Amino acid sequence: MSVEIKYYVDAMVLNEAPRMIFRRMVQEGQVNYEYCNEFTSWTQNDNLASKIWGYQSGELADELPTKKALEIINKWSDNWDG
Repeated sequence: MSVEIKYYVDAMVLNEAPRMIFRRMVQEGQVNYEYCNEFTSWTQNDNLASKIWGYQSGELADELPTKKALEIINKWSDNWDG
């Protein structure tokens, strides 16, 4: 089973260090929305759906390339509790 994952950040911070990263995961037709930050690991929040769909319009945020997202997330994960 493959999972399609896309990462997003607020457009206002695209060229700066983001304070939060959102991700949209699709697996077998089911969509999940999560966010993380420097201090909190991935947390599901279905209310992000409307924000992410707005992000895809280009008005509110931009898609973050996977490589860059993972670099940031890996640094943050050192702060997350077990």
